Amino acid sequence: MRPLKFIFLLGMVVFMFMNMKTCKKYMKALDKIHDQHLQRQEMKQIAQIIKQDYIVAKTVPHENFSDYLRSNSEQRDHRRRRDPARDFWRSFFELHIKEKGVDIYSRGPDRKKNTKDDIIVSLKLEEFVPPLTAPNNMTNSGPTRSDNDFKKKRKQKKKKRKKSFKYYFNGSLNG
Repeated sequence: MRPLKFIFLLGMVVFMFMNMKTCKKYMKALDKIHDQHLQRQEMKQIAQIIKQDYIVAKTVPHENFSDYLRSNSEQRDHRRRRDPARDFWRSFFELHIKEKGVDIYSRGPDRKKNTKDDIIVSLKLEEFVPPLTAPNNMTNSGPTRSDNDFKKKRKQKKKKRKKSFKYYFNGSLNG
């Protein structure tokens, strides 16, 4: 009885080892789908915030959309791990103003515009009047002054980490 169990277990191990590449491929595909789903959920939350602000103030954030996202995300979550003006793939969110509402746009995993994997969440607003300063299909994205400040702070943090890392290892090796 024991040799049969051993042969069965050995066969299972060999089967799992041979199919490991296939399993990794499927896991990557599932991770991609999961990330896109989470990104869509985050964009729906952003759309709800815009809708609530529109109900109160009758305006949409057609200028400095990145700053708008940062200020509203700080109210929701004080433990930010990434820039709230960027999606999971580090591209800026874009706000497209349409005739009857707005579209929130993410470029997706490939970071290229107008491709198959782009994520768009549309928000239709009742009695919506586009802002006078916004032309049709206006895109509001790209770096602003605060984006550049955010990049500078991130670079400074990296430099500090590198310095402390070098000091730690150079000090411990020499001392």
